[in-house]
Amino acid sequence: LRVEHPVGTAIQPGASTLQYGTVTLGGSPVTRTVTLRNLGTGPLLLSGASLTGPAASDYTLTQSPPSTLNPGASGSFAVRFAPSLN
Repeated sequence: LRVEHPVGTAIQPGASTLQYGTVTLGGSPVTRTVTLRNLGTGPLLLSGASLTGPAASDYTLTQSPPSTLNPGASGSFAVRFAPSLN
């Protein structure tokens, strides 16, 4: 499995953050799309995605990942960041 953001640029193994730049409280939300590529020889089955952590409510999964990636295939998911005071 290769995880990319932006498309074609691999996220380093162990990295767990996406950069959203400066996002103003109450301003326009920012969305980042992440691409998954199956580099293996068999189908990759994905059981879903979730957003967790202390500020999880500031993030929304706006595009879910595919449930299956065949060998050599890719699929994407998108996460929107809209900070709040909560």
